[in-house]
Amino acid sequence: MPKIGCNSPKIIVCINHPLPVGASPETQPLTKDWMEDINQIGGNNWRKIFNIYSKMCFQLIDLKGVGLGSVSTWQKYRDDLLLRSESGFQLQYLMGAEYDNLDQNALYLITGKKCAEELGVKDQLHWLDNDFAQVLGKNMLVCPYFDYRQLSNKKLDTLCRLVAERIEL
Repeated sequence: MPKIGCNSPKIIVCINHPLPVGASPETQPLTKDWMEDINQIGGNNWRKIFNIYSKMCFQLIDLKGVGLGSVSTWQKYRDDLLLRSESGFQLQYLMGAEYDNLDQNALYLITGKKCAEELGVKDQLHWLDNDFAQVLGKNMLVCPYFDYRQLSNKKLDTLCRLVAERIEL
């Protein structure tokens, strides 16, 4: 299963949208050039995914008071730090129900109800509100897909709060 980011992540975002270029079964850190290639070939959908992921990471790090160093905006975070090997974050392309051996040290964010269905966890969901669910017995949350229409700024705030309650950065 293709993975981008950190080898030992604290947060793993699972998405059912295939990478258009450069994916391998090994975990790979995202580089600026690779992100540009993905955006060029994959179009606006991948730009939105990377932007929302960056906003989430930037907000979570700020919420946890970890400090961002020289990074003052989510755009700078996206360009310089998103899904790098030391980031603590990972993005996985979901290719069916492959989650028999979950990383017990990570929080999984399942992007969208369709993704939850493909994982086979639809019947294990405890809905926290209309948009977010906890997978019973697992360190997994279902959230809206990483798209501006589905995951508005208000919903992103809720997601960050739910994540911050469940992890240590």
